[in-house]
Amino acid sequence: MVTKIIHTVNRYLFYLAAIPICAAAILTICDIAGRAFRHPIPGTLETSALFLAVTVALTLPHAQAMKDNTIVDVFFNFLPAKLKAVLDFMMTVLSLIIVGFIIRGSWNFVAFSKRTMEWTDPNQWPLWPFKAVLILGMTLLALQLLLDAREYLKDIGKVFRGGHTGGPPVEAGETLFKQE
Repeated sequence: MVTKIIHTVNRYLFYLAAIPICAAAILTICDIAGRAFRHPIPGTLETSALFLAVTVALTLPHAQAMKDNTIVDVFFNFLPAKLKAVLDFMMTVLSLIIVGFIIRGSWNFVAFSKRTMEWTDPNQWPLWPFKAVLILGMTLLALQLLLDAREYLKDIGKVFRGGHTGGPPVEAGETLFKQE
């Protein structure tokens, strides 16, 4: 039940993240067109950077849930199943610790921005809401990593009992790379 709720929230925030990235693209196009007439839009760079940060923060949890994050597994594929299962769990726990530090540090940044009324220069927007979105995204990423760690623990139990994990076994003749 909790897993389904977290996945649903992650998916909707992933879709919501399309709004700021599309807005940044449209703003950049209008700015470039305005330069042709010597009327660029002030603050385009700063606004696009804020929108990109929001997009990244909102898409990370869904990317983790779908395992769409970038990993280098050239050597990992050749490791024994027991070692793979343990390493998956250890890397997830390490990621969870790092994300925890990011969340903790972000609280300080948001509090400082709100307390000092930090604004963007050209637009005069307060910065703290954009920084708060980082906390939201990282918190959901931490929840997703907790779910992943639980699954990896189950995988470790299966592997050490002689079971199989990690999806279907690789058949003879298959390559290391997905064919789409």
